[in-house]
Amino acid sequence: MTRSFVAGIAASVGLALALSIVPSVTMNGQEKDMPTFQAMPSFDLSEHNVADLFTSTRTHYNIKRVKWQENTLLVEVRLQQGEVPDRRQLYEDAYTLAYHSFSRTRNVSHLTYRVTVGDAHLMSMDADRPADFKWTPPKQVDNIEDAVQQRFTVRKEAQF
Repeated sequence: MTRSFVAGIAASVGLALALSIVPSVTMNGQEKDMPTFQAMPSFDLSEHNVADLFTSTRTHYNIKRVKWQENTLLVEVRLQQGEVPDRRQLYEDAYTLAYHSFSRTRNVSHLTYRVTVGDAHLMSMDADRPADFKWTPPKQVDNIEDAVQQRFTVRKEAQF
């Protein structure tokens, strides 16, 4: 019994050592990193895959309407009558949508983001694809409202 116990421990230690060597195996003499999560490749947006862009983009407010036409993307958020919007969250959603629309797609050249309360216009933002896309990711922007107003054309109503 002790012999089989010792043999089992020896086999377990040997297997553990063998498996610890596997991650350090080199390919063609050079170590290669194998990332677990890879960046999502950019794609051409179309009417058929527009939902793909928004399934991976988290926003604070529900998107009520998306329209794709001639390299222009329209995103509309409609708030309930009497709902008090959080300015920071609206600006964060605007920046996030612009960031993902331009970084994850190859053919979105313009984004229009509209916020309405009932039928009344509250705020809108127009963003054009930059020639050199080097933006800070949304969660790392300190003052999101300033970032949106400096980069994009923002129109807002007095009640906002």
